[in-house]
Amino acid sequence: MTTRIKIYIAAGAVFLAAIFGYSLWSDQQIRKHENAAELAKADAAAKQHRADEIENESRKYEEKIAYLEAKLRELQMLARKQDEELKIIENRSGDARRNVEHARRIRSSRTTAEELCAKLAELGHGC
Repeated sequence: MTTRIKIYIAAGAVFLAAIFGYSLWSDQQIRKHENAAELAKADAAAKQHRADEIENESRKYEEKIAYLEAKLRELQMLARKQDEELKIIENRSGDARRNVEHARRIRSSRTTAEELCAKLAELGHGC
């Protein structure tokens, strides 16, 4: 073997060692990135699951809000009806008070007229 062939063999061996080293380093980098991708997929799946749970809770709250708003509308309608009934009752009681006051005044006038007639009779005058 000549020196030239030895140099070619040594250069080939160095070249093959470099390729083998690069291949090992490349495989390690690929495994590292694959592991990171798997972890990211698992994290994304967990977050998607949590997002689905939160969305379901949100739907429940939306349904509850709709139910409570419907109840609120019912209560508002009931309150309006009761307000109208209270106004009617207030008007009736006001009318009744006025009638009572009117009746009191009439009774007082009659009593006063009767007393006046009695006093006139005592004096000898007729009513």
